[in-house]
Amino acid sequence: MKRHLFILGIFAFLFLLSSFAVDIFFDGFESGTLNGWLVFGTGNPWVINTTNAASGVRHAEDNPRNTLLGSTLLKNLSLVGYANLTVSYQRRLIG
Repeated sequence: MKRHLFILGIFAFLFLLSSFAVDIFFDGFESGTLNGWLVFGTGNPWVINTTNAASGVRHAEDNPRNTLLGSTLLKNLSLVGYANLTVSYQRRLIG
């Protein structure tokens, strides 16, 4: 009987752990690099800047000369095994 209760307790504990939210990925660009990111498009390349950061010291910035020359910053992530995902990001438009 004690063994069955122990096994049941283990399963209950694992179930509770699996129901908590987990951050899969975060990048505040505080490393000062774009390592691991892919950049597509034309215009000025993406850079890490320290002016006007929304939080922290650094941020990623694309400053196209006009709206036709913007580029895209892309990050590939494996989401295998995850469910009920929420994606959030923060951006600031200057000017």
